[in-house]
Amino acid sequence: MLLLTTTIETDRTLSHLPLFLLLLTYSFSTSRTLSPSMDDDAGPSSRVRASISRTPNADDEEEDLTSSSASPGQIPKPEGKGGQDSLYSILNLPKDASTEAISQRYKSLAVLLHPDKQRTPEARAAAETHFLTVQRAYEVLSDVNTRAIYDALGEEGLGMKMDVGPKLMTAEELREMYTRQAAEKKQVVMQRLVNPKGDISINIDATTLSAPKAAFFGPRGPQDDSLLTRLNFVQATSLGVGHSFQAALSPATTLTVAGRMKTMRGRGGAKLGGSFLGTITHTWSPNLYLEVSIGLLSTSLLQPQVTGTRVVYQIDDDTSVQLSTQSPSIFVPPTLDLTIFRLLYPSTTSYVTYKSGFFTLGSWGASFIGRRQDQSALVIGLTSQTQIPASKGVAAGGWNWTSEVEVGPSDMGLSADWGRKVLGGEVDLKVGSRFGTSELKGWVSGARKVGENVRITVTVEAQSTTGITLKIRFFRLGQSVTLPILLTRALDAQHLILSALLPCAAYTALHHLYLAPRKRSRATRRIAELMEENQELLDQMKKEAEDAVQLLAPLVERRREEELKTDGLIIVDAQYGALSNFSGRGLGLTNSKKSTTSSKANPDHIDVKIALQALVNDSQLIIPAGRSKAGLLGFYDCALGSKKRLRVRYLYRGRLHEVTVDDSSPLLAPLREHALE
Repeated sequence: MLLLTTTIETDRTLSHLPLFLLLLTYSFSTSRTLSPSMDDDAGPSSRVRASISRTPNADDEEEDLTSSSASPGQIPKPEGKGGQDSLYSILNLPKDASTEAISQRYKSLAVLLHPDKQRTPEARAAAETHFLTVQRAYEVLSDVNTRAIYDALGEEGLGMKMDVGPKLMTAEELREMYTRQAAEKKQVVMQRLVNPKGDISINIDATTLSAPKAAFFGPRGPQDDSLLTRLNFVQATSLGVGHSFQAALSPATTLTVAGRMKTMRGRGGAKLGGSFLGTITHTWSPNLYLEVSIGLLSTSLLQPQVTGTRVVYQIDDDTSVQLSTQSPSIFVPPTLDLTIFRLLYPSTTSYVTYKSGFFTLGSWGASFIGRRQDQSALVIGLTSQTQIPASKGVAAGGWNWTSEVEVGPSDMGLSADWGRKVLGGEVDLKVGSRFGTSELKGWVSGARKVGENVRITVTVEAQSTTGITLKIRFFRLGQSVTLPILLTRALDAQHLILSALLPCAAYTALHHLYLAPRKRSRATRRIAELMEENQELLDQMKKEAEDAVQLLAPLVERRREEELKTDGLIIVDAQYGALSNFSGRGLGLTNSKKSTTSSKANPDHIDVKIALQALVNDSQLIIPAGRSKAGLLGFYDCALGSKKRLRVRYLYRGRLHEVTVDDSSPLLAPLREHALE
């Protein structure tokens, strides 16, 4: 028998399962992109932010998925026409605008756009189209019932009364649509109420892949150490399955039930363990949050017991306090963790944590002396999260970092991690390390979405006590599969290069040489196809925008003269269009590199100087957030399928200002921060 087979023999199917999973993981990870883990063991950042958010078991990956953009190949619709908030865009009002604000805005536009106010037949025809559009927006939004339907279901919810021409639906088609929407909405609501989450974790020992040839010796001398032989000794050391769901007991109280079973290899055979936990969370007030976890069943103790509590109190906008307790048994006093958070800067928070560790109260817990290893400690740290807007060649994103110092009677250490989006914002990179008296640890992880609802996380961790571990996690809609693979128990440069540096370099080269060019090529072709398919609609939107600008011109001239008299807000230049057209702040549009879909007939940016000046009122320009600016009067979606921005140069008090905002971001002017040096 080989020396590597000294572990016990168990079910042959389980012993060969890791081989299949390892090969499947390898083939899947090489054909797709890899992604970073945000688990607790990936550094202090995740643990600290989960505490600050006051959300138990927060899953950052799921949040990323729900806010993701459309998947490749999905056909985007022309923005600003028929969207959920297009009627609000026509009036340039926020979604929560009052009835009085809607009425005032309608009256001002109705006077401007009324056909009887126009002098030429062409102007009257153009004004009639825009007047009817504004009138319809007012009729829908001024009525409480129709506004509620529109807010909930958009244009489709308004029904047959608002559909004309080829979009007209029969009563049966309308009934089927509402039935389908009701079923989909019910499914989403039930999913959110129950919030099911599942996890499968398979720990794999793959150290035989890197074992020296000398390890493959049996009683009769050297044995075969080929790759197939090494793969045959890859084993699953443990298998865990967990599931949880929620139930709302009241608007402020939620019950979470979680169960986990785990089987592990060991001396004497496989061992089975598990637990069944109930957690009640209650929000007493906006400033007070309580969480109590009770062990309902376990393989070692078949009686209920309080296993943990967590209380969060928000003292003010900048300060909060958290108290946590943990007790694995009623025969041991609970450990106490007290944390104080303090906001130092808009993006930086400091925190101080005191951990009581194991202690005794008289005879309570005395029988566990020497058996408990957790000791007291003091932790002081800083955490920061910075958001950066998109710019030419750089996707919107940001970076985050956390650093902390831990001091205890038997262990002291310094931990730090840093993360940001790289490779065009497609990969979340995270690196971190811990230097302590008991261990040294470092890790690097990368995360990326694969498809619309799937996220893959890959983490390489090097630890002085355990070796090098590769952790792969597949996450989809609350369900995850985690594969921690122990690669080697030795820490040396060769294994670190092969397990971390080489794969990162290979994927970076693959991204720049193949994935990114292919994506750009596909996007360019798809945009060209969309432009061709929607050419008639684009021509119509362009003509409507140009007609609106002509109608607005007299009003703009009068308002411009009024602003000049008061040295108020004067729009000098305003451009709206594809993101790739905009250079750095203080510079104009980059004309040297035009989009391949841009032409004289279909420009990828438009001049909106007159349209924006018409929105200036009392030396203020306000455009609400949350929707595309293509729906504003005088705008249209000139860059179908592309990310768009709005750049505005304006004079205020005789000083030149400039601001550039994303398509769905708010715009408020004048502001001092817009002033050019």
